[in-house]
Amino acid sequence: ELERTSRVTLESLRGTVRAYSERTDLGRMESHLPLLADAAQRIHSIIPLAGYAFFLAQSADAHFSLSHHAPSAMARDLQEEFDQLVELGLIPAILDNPVPLPHNRSTGPGDLVAHNLATPSRVRGLFIGLPQDKYQDLPENSASLMSVILIQCAASLESFELYKLHRLANNKLEDQVRLIKEEMLERKRAELALQESERSYRSLVDNMPVGFCRVGLDHDLPILMTNKALARMLGRNGDARLEGRPFIDFIPTQDEIDRFQEELHMGAPLASHEMRLASGPNVIWVSINGQALAQSGKGPAMLEMVIEDVTERRKARERLASMNLELERQVSIRTKELEEANKLVRSALSTQQAYFRKLFN
Repeated sequence: ELERTSRVTLESLRGTVRAYSERTDLGRMESHLPLLADAAQRIHSIIPLAGYAFFLAQSADAHFSLSHHAPSAMARDLQEEFDQLVELGLIPAILDNPVPLPHNRSTGPGDLVAHNLATPSRVRGLFIGLPQDKYQDLPENSASLMSVILIQCAASLESFELYKLHRLANNKLEDQVRLIKEEMLERKRAELALQESERSYRSLVDNMPVGFCRVGLDHDLPILMTNKALARMLGRNGDARLEGRPFIDFIPTQDEIDRFQEELHMGAPLASHEMRLASGPNVIWVSINGQALAQSGKGPAMLEMVIEDVTERRKARERLASMNLELERQVSIRTKELEEANKLVRSALSTQQAYFRKLFN
């Protein structure tokens, strides 16, 4: 008997060491039940059991529920045994005691043995076993070996929960990383689309037959963007960069600068606003259509203008006005000449009428 006991003890200790050294990959386990079944099997090799059950704490309020048991036919009896321990107020003693607590069964003859499942951090639950033999007839070291096995089981349960939380955290992190990567990819696509749109817009602006200009709304109207047509219009090479220069530098006189700024301060869009601009040593007339562009969440940030050189049109209009004036002058002279001629005709007719009246009378 002593030899058998020693052999069982040795096998149990080897099994416990093996469980620590060759631990199941807890990180990949989906359920804690294999841990409970393994612990029960090793206890059964020390203390032959007619049945057993694990009651695990499900929440912080120390509510215990039947998590694993065998055989299945004894589920009701095992639950009644647990309820009886609760009614007798023995649960606190079981949870606080580091060694098995034997007690008489309430559902039939024989004994039961209860043991806590606890780690230094908290109570995980408790184990109830129904030995096939009387508890006092079991080998002396059986209780100690069962305690070792259940301590290792409680540690494995805690590790499983930590791995589970770690896996959930990793899954959430992977989801967040995936979302961030998708967002970065989408942002990259948007940036590429924006760059392509800006290139297309710039190409369109550069190839416009009329001038284009963006200026800031500071006092001196700094130029932010121009196209080649405007550069040529202002007497520069088409590739000349005007960005950063004050737009008012190209307005010939201070009076014209004041009038233009007063027009801008009114806040209305510029519609066919005609003014003069310096073009090298010369001055040209331009027609400006402009609109203030708002900055998101703020007031107007810049003024966008389409500028057309109307110098020749204005010269033609001035020539036409001059021709109209000359025509009016010529018409006035001709009208006076006709009026004088009419006076002479009327005078001659009057003289003739008087002569004929005198002749026939």
